[in-house]
Amino acid sequence: MICPVCLKNEATETVTRSFFDSYVSCRVCHDCYYEAIKMTRQDFSFFFFERPSRCCSSCGRTLSDILNTMIVGCANCYKDFSKELKPLIDSVQRKG
Repeated sequence: MICPVCLKNEATETVTRSFFDSYVSCRVCHDCYYEAIKMTRQDFSFFFFERPSRCCSSCGRTLSDILNTMIVGCANCYKDFSKELKPLIDSVQRKG
């Protein structure tokens, strides 16, 4: 899963916050971890629950759907979400 804060790195760290007598855990990348634990309740809610998700102009698949399932809807998704998908594709195809 891609970090919902920076939309660049793999989400590897867990941030847990208290919301009205319950706890919510979300994943972020290492770079955004300290930013996420310092977020106000409103900012935290926006980034992890309310952030609007863009849609592919051809198939309508959302960026959130693609990042959560790792499945694109069509060839045009690569064009519409190139900024977000390029780091992910590079990390998957990295030769070691």
